[in-house]
Amino acid sequence: MNRIYNRPLTDAVLCVLTDVGPMTTQELMLLTGRTGHCVRDSIRRLRKGKRVYIKAYQANGGKGRKQPVYAIGDEPDAVEIGDSVKVRNARYRQRHRQAIIARDAVRHGREVNIWRGLI
Repeated sequence: MNRIYNRPLTDAVLCVLTDVGPMTTQELMLLTGRTGHCVRDSIRRLRKGKRVYIKAYQANGGKGRKQPVYAIGDEPDAVEIGDSVKVRNARYRQRHRQAIIARDAVRHGREVNIWRGLI
């Protein structure tokens, strides 16, 4: 892939997407050897010129938004589907379980055991 480093960044991004296929900005950074700012700027220009589109969204394995997966073409962008309210509420209850138990105990006049979460 040494031929990629000798090209302007926009051409390098197009070359990688053509050779390898759809990928995220992080993967493009690794393959082109450029910074995230440069790759995102190049992607922005390519999307404006209708040469690259968002094929899908990929979970990044942690908190935050899903990363777009870019592909060559002028198709309409994929729609990012967020978590449902039910999923978000379940995640909140899981993270704040002990605080919710303590709050409910105080509301109903029960004794609160601060060590309960450690057992």
